Amino acid sequence: MLITLRRSRDKEKGWFIFHWKLQTDQLEGYIQNKKRHVLEKLKTRLEYEKNHDFFYCGNPRCQRIPFEEAMELLFKCPTCDQALVHFDNSKIIKVLIKKVDLLRKEMSE
Repeated sequence: MLITLRRSRDKEKGWFIFHWKLQTDQLEGYIQNKKRHVLEKLKTRLEYEKNHDFFYCGNPRCQRIPFEEAMELLFKCPTCDQALVHFDNSKIIKVLIKKVDLLRKEMSE
């Protein structure tokens, strides 16, 4: 826990007074824990991107669709009904790899 709370009561008015205290000694552990969590999510996303082929209609309001789902939809976008074409996700994979490497490097320091 990064912040502790102590509550007391004002003797004259009866109101509660809240005393908040930042625990700076636990800050580093909290940040490392959050980085580990983000790293796991990035690694999961990277594996998903690497293991799937995606199709896309080109409409910015529509989502990319994995091959298996695109096949079931007969390569027609379920939102706008346009034809789906292959989507090159190599740029996304490169960005994810960079983010994973950067986070691993930060965590090892």
